[in-house]
Amino acid sequence: MEIFDYAVVGGGVGGVLASALLSKLGRAVILFESLSYLGGCAGTFKKDGFNYNAGATTITGLEEPMPLGKILSFLEVSPPLKEHSISMQVLVKDKKINLWSDSERLLQELDNNFKGVANYKLLSELKISSNKLWQTLWKFLPFSGYTSILRFFLRHPRETIQQVLWYAKSGLAFKSYINGHQDYRQLLDYISLITSQGFLNEVSYGVALLGLSYPINKTYYSFGGVSNLIESIAKVIPTIYRKTTVFKVIKADGHFLLETSKGQFRAKRVILNTTIWNLEDLVEIESVKEFSRQAKRVYSKAWSAITLYAKVRKEYAKDLSSHILILEEEPLSFGGTNELFLSFSLPEDSIMSSEGYLSLTVSTHARPELWENVKKEEYSMRKELIKEEILGRIYKKLPALKGAIHDAFVGTPKTFEKYTKRYKGLVGGIPMVRKYFPFRYPLPFTPVDGLFLVGDTVFPGQGLLGVSVGVINLLLAIEKDFRKCWSYA
Repeated sequence: MEIFDYAVVGGGVGGVLASALLSKLGRAVILFESLSYLGGCAGTFKKDGFNYNAGATTITGLEEPMPLGKILSFLEVSPPLKEHSISMQVLVKDKKINLWSDSERLLQELDNNFKGVANYKLLSELKISSNKLWQTLWKFLPFSGYTSILRFFLRHPRETIQQVLWYAKSGLAFKSYINGHQDYRQLLDYISLITSQGFLNEVSYGVALLGLSYPINKTYYSFGGVSNLIESIAKVIPTIYRKTTVFKVIKADGHFLLETSKGQFRAKRVILNTTIWNLEDLVEIESVKEFSRQAKRVYSKAWSAITLYAKVRKEYAKDLSSHILILEEEPLSFGGTNELFLSFSLPEDSIMSSEGYLSLTVSTHARPELWENVKKEEYSMRKELIKEEILGRIYKKLPALKGAIHDAFVGTPKTFEKYTKRYKGLVGGIPMVRKYFPFRYPLPFTPVDGLFLVGDTVFPGQGLLGVSVGVINLLLAIEKDFRKCWSYA
């Protein structure tokens, strides 16, 4: 039986990126994915002949020195993408705010909506300091604990002190820029939540810097859905087993044995693109099981999502932004939060938009514990109520869509648990709050040599950007050939 250099379990963003980079290095890699499509929580699925993105995902970080752009360049991959001039439109109270990628237009937009605010100073701080943070990041990787901090300090003492100051200070420091505007505070709070899974009072200044700078960076649309971006990267990987469930990972005779629905496979090393909470059910090694059980105790507070998917008549949505963030004063029912993030497909996308309709994905954060142990009848009732509540809020802010939305259906934390197999349906990873990040955040290493993790529950977590950095961090730590050929910013 062939022994692969690496077996990668899970075709989410982290699993595909790790597999592609290792394949580019010439390693023998096999990738397993239980679903028919790649991308996981950032994937694209089909229902009743129509395509939907699983989450209202935005694509950013494709320019230097951002990580996803560096990976695409390294892999020599050019996905079918289109740049947005507006990263998102924000609807808060009576305001309609376009977050332009062009700095001058963005500054004018903010000045028009928020009088007496130091918008120029705020944007300058976000742009300059976040760029410094990204530049420093490449010198800091691979991050493998306190020894990394000491090593970095000895080489770059001034930058180390700057980093410490950024992470010692609270994200609430950004309040000083906004002069008491509550709707501005709400806007910053929810951009922080979307990007780091924590509000400004929960995250450090450094985390807030990166999170708040996200909408002022260039944002892109992936034709054919986000899965099409992932699939274009996956073309680099020679061996992919789709619709293949990995039941167990066992250590035996100096290698790993994977028991799957397509038979047994052997590998020298294994990379798991699963959550740190799910390890207990997958790996038949007691030290790893205890490692996973401890993670459930330590990282017990995380978010899931409530999502709504629908078809929207093209003619009613032609003047709308592709990404719209609706902020309300009251939270949604059943553990939802105050935000709705809408993501529309482009009319010219023949895969995601067809027969006169656009594809719409709406998402909001949700507390998963409020969806546990709910009886079937109650669960169905909640789904119907939350659907009507979401649609009502959309129609209130976007009256042009009344009568334009069809075939709407809802996903809950239980839906994510069923289809993505994530523990309790937790999505978005471990929050990057000060309680955890950076010093208590999990690293990609397990107690067993040769068994590693990628994804949003290991350093540095969230989204396409965070997961990309996590993959780079792991490969810099374990692959000498990758360290030799990876060009630093």
